[in-house]
Amino acid sequence: MAPLRREKTRALEEAVVPAAHVVWWRAQIRARAEAHRIAAQPVTFAQAVAVVSRVVVTLTTVPAIITWARNLSIESVLVRDVAASVSAIAEAAGPAGAAPLAVSAVAVGLAACLVLVPVVLYVLLADD
Repeated sequence: MAPLRREKTRALEEAVVPAAHVVWWRAQIRARAEAHRIAAQPVTFAQAVAVVSRVVVTLTTVPAIITWARNLSIESVLVRDVAASVSAIAEAAGPAGAAPLAVSAVAVGLAACLVLVPVVLYVLLADD
């Protein structure tokens, strides 16, 4: 029993206990970090829901945009101008089969804008 008491006494003498202000400071830092983590959880969840919603909307609208672009009726002046522009791009790009490729490229460009604009705005407007 004596060796255990000596070991306890020696351990108590060698123990380094930080000053009270250091303990208080560490507790404050830990409490702030915990509060920040708890407060950030709903924001993170909302951001995840927004990203998933954006992906779902984009994936569901791209086929409709492509179908719409392929089935354009050339009855209005605006549509004729767009069709003429796409045809001019297709002719400049290559063979006669390139027109659907040009329409697809326009649709992909629109979809990229739908995805990239919110990301760019988030990066530019983030407070971090």
